[in-house]
Amino acid sequence: MSVQKQEENSNEFKSNLPACHLDAQGLESLLSRLEREGEINWQAVLARGCNPLGRKKKTEQEEEEEVTVSSREELFAVLDEWGQPDRMSLTVEVVNRGALSFVLKNCYPAAGSLVVHGLYREWAEPLHEELLSFFNSIRVSGRGILYSKMGFSVVHSFVPLALAFVVVTGLEILLVPYEYRSGEALGWLTAFSILLTLRVAYSFSDYFITKILRRFPFWEWQG
Repeated sequence: MSVQKQEENSNEFKSNLPACHLDAQGLESLLSRLEREGEINWQAVLARGCNPLGRKKKTEQEEEEEVTVSSREELFAVLDEWGQPDRMSLTVEVVNRGALSFVLKNCYPAAGSLVVHGLYREWAEPLHEELLSFFNSIRVSGRGILYSKMGFSVVHSFVPLALAFVVVTGLEILLVPYEYRSGEALGWLTAFSILLTLRVAYSFSDYFITKILRRFPFWEWQG
């Protein structure tokens, strides 16, 4: 059982995709390339209206809209109508060879992924490398820094906490008399300051993430 599982895993290749710019010509060439693999069945799922912070919407009017298509005409028609989906995934089954899928999303956590699973490693590995090379060729230079672990930590944690500390400390100096800041109430004031700083930092973090996702999306579509 373990041997069989290892063999199956050896035929599956996964990679994270870079922040990229995809246009109609690039998508057309990608679909044409996959069709050369043989008989294929594919479907694409497009979504818009997602919460950029990954939270559940409160009302039905705010629900994410999702459309599934299985032809080029439908796919490009939706892309032309929407302009910029929040999420796009494509799943392709190649008869007697294997399957592949990729996902690009601007919803939190914004990212991209590619998976190729084949009946034979000799087919899956070269195709995975070719597809990965394609997405690397359309990557947006420098934008990946924003979506790296370090870049995300700066936007999500460091900057919001630093700004919140400055804001809360400034308000305390302006609004709280010195005798309270140096007397017996100092302990309570410190505890309140910490809680308020965390809450303000949380709001700053949400604001920065939303602005970055809208101004510098992980993936951009241009018809």
